Order: sequence, then structure tokens, then C-alpha cells
Amino acid sequence: MAVATKEMNAFIQELEMLRSGLEEKMNQTPGASLVERQFIKDLQGLKHDAAHDIRSGKYGTFNFGDRSIPPEKRFQVVTMLKALVYPETKVCDHVASRIPQLPDLDLKARASQQVIDEVKHARVLREMLTRWGEDPQEMYLEPLPEIEDVFNYVGSVETVEEFFTANFMCEGLFLPSHLQVMSELDPDAFGEYIESTVADEGSHVALARDVILRYATTPEARERCRRVATEVTELFIRGLQAKVKKLNSEDAESAPLIA
Repeated sequence: MAVATKEMNAFIQELEMLRSGLEEKMNQTPGASLVERQFIKDLQGLKHDAAHDIRSGKYGTFNFGDRSIPPEKRFQVVTMLKALVYPETKVCDHVASRIPQLPDLDLKARASQQVIDEVKHARVLREMLTRWGEDPQEMYLEPLPEIEDVFNYVGSVETVEEFFTANFMCEGLFLPSHLQVMSELDPDAFGEYIESTVADEGSHVALARDVILRYATTPEARERCRRVATEVTELFIRGLQAKVKKLNSEDAESAPLIA
């Protein structure tokens, strides 16, 4: 599915405002104390700094191969889609497992919608790979260890506010580090996935923020969440570096894939 690159980039830039002006507006949540709002700003600052370093190329840059070659025959494109099947599926499982921890019915409903969204994202990836004659299970059953580490850690945190702090960081970083880069470098190759995903990311970040504001109401809870934010950001970056390494590995030299 072709993407109108100009429109897609404009939409992604609009969602990027979640980290700046829009986040400022969103932080004016009725009932949230000044301390709680400042805590969200602190998390946003950590996320912004990490996103800036990622976008600057500090941790390497994605390589999607020769655009004159069809995307389904490029190792780099196929591998990126395969690598994304695991996180899109796992985040669905993880969010679903936390719904019983949300007594607030509005938040429970919004978390349920996120599960539906993530299933849709995973399904699109699987359908694209199957259509291209590739095995969508390959890197789901054998994910990059660094990506698996992220989800093992996120699944291990105890409280719902800690879990959604991790989600807040990872969902917020995924947009500039993956969706925006794919849209900039090769919108035609990744358009179908981007179009199915990008519109949902803002609501997922907003849900995570609202859970944090609702339940991280003590200094102790906020300190636990702060530690989670720091740890999961480091793990996210290691996962990103692993993907960069994979896309630039010796295996890529065999591209294009020949049917």
C-alpha cells in the first residue's frame, strides 16, 4: 500500500508534539496535583533526551537497503518487519494481563482498546510477511535477545503504575525511533504497517500517562516509577542497537532475497 509521504510525515510530526506542546496541554489534567504533573514532565524529559540521542544517530541508524529493489526482496525490510512481530504481540499480552489491576472502569476500557489495537498491528505485520512468502513466526519464536530483555523486564514489574510507566516510555520512543524513521527512509516499503499503527500511538501514550497520574500518588510510588523509566529506556536503546546491528550484519550482504 503506497503512502502519501508528505501527509504521513505531517501526521507523525503532529504526534511528535506529544513530547512538547501537546504534552504540556495534556498535563493540565483535572485533579492531578502539581507534584504529579511535574513527575510526568520529568518522565517526558527523560524520553525527550533519549529520543534526541536516537534521532541524532548516537546509537546507529537503520539501513533498509537499495530502494530500487522491491521491499519484499530486501533482507533489511523483511527483517525489520519480522523483528516487530514479537514486540507488537507481546505488548498486547502484557497490557491484557494488567487489565485486572485497573479498578477504574474508564482506564480498563482504554487498556482493552489498546489490546485490540496491538492485535491489529501484529496482524498487519503477519499478513504482509505471509503475502511476501516469509515466515512471520521466525523472529517471534526466536526474537533478538535484547528485545526479549525489554519485555521480560516490563513483565516483571510489580505495580500497574510501574508497568504503564514502562509503556509510557517505550510507546513514546517507538514513534521517533521507528515509525518516523521508516516513514522518512522508505514509506512505500513500510506504508501498510505505518498506516495501521501511527494513529493509535497517541492514545496509548495518553493512557499510560493517565494511569501514572491516577496511581503513582505517593513519593515512594513515583520513585519506583522513575527507576522503571530509567531502566526500560536503557533496555529500549539496547534493543534498538540490536536491530541496527542486525540490519547492517553480514546477512544483509546477501540481499536482495531471490524468490
